[in-house]
Parts: sequence; structure tokens; C-alpha cells
Amino acid sequence: MTMTSPALRRQAGPTPDHLAQRYAQVRALSCALVAPLSDADATVQSMADGKTYDSMSALRRTYRADGNPQGVEYTEVGDAVRTGPVTPKVTKEECATLLDKYEAAVSRGELPAE
Repeated sequence: MTMTSPALRRQAGPTPDHLAQRYAQVRALSCALVAPLSDADATVQSMADGKTYDSMSALRRTYRADGNPQGVEYTEVGDAVRTGPVTPKVTKEECATLLDKYEAAVSRGELPAE
């Protein structure tokens, strides 16, 4: 039976079993960090009444006008899914007209060229 000192074991580096175990731990933590909120998650504080809730459905009830002391309807931000491209509010013709007006104002010296 061969005995090795701790210094020799450190020089040899981590064992494959140790690396696999460490990878599994990091992977589990990463999955937990990116998991979406659900009713099974830990407590979340409501911004409407300041109380903490352990259920997302109970938390969302406080965002309704009948569920908070202010009697105000709140909108939850950040959970909306983008469904498609955003259409511009200004047409290409309006952009061209504004650009022409800006260039004319710059050439007259009314606006800086930046």
C-alpha cells in the first residue's frame, strides 16, 4: 500500500470523480438561478402592500384594485412575452421630412451639426 502526502495529492490535481461531482453541483445551482418563478418558489415581497407571499397567485391578487389597501390596479412588469416585431410609430416619409428639416436648420446655422 502506497501512502501519499497531502502535498503530493494537491500536485496531482482533482480526480475525475471530484470534477464530475463539482460539475453536478454547479449545474444544479445554474438551473436553480434561471428557473422561472412559480407557485412553488420561496417568498416574494409584494410592491403593492409590502407583505411577503409564498404563492405567485396570492402575490398577483395584491396587484388588483380589490386586493391592496390603496385600491389601485397595478401592472406586473417583466413577464410579457414579445409576440412579434414592433412596428415603428413614424413612417419613412415622416422620417425623411424631419431629416430634411434638420439638415436645413443645420445649414442655416440654427442647430449644431452633431
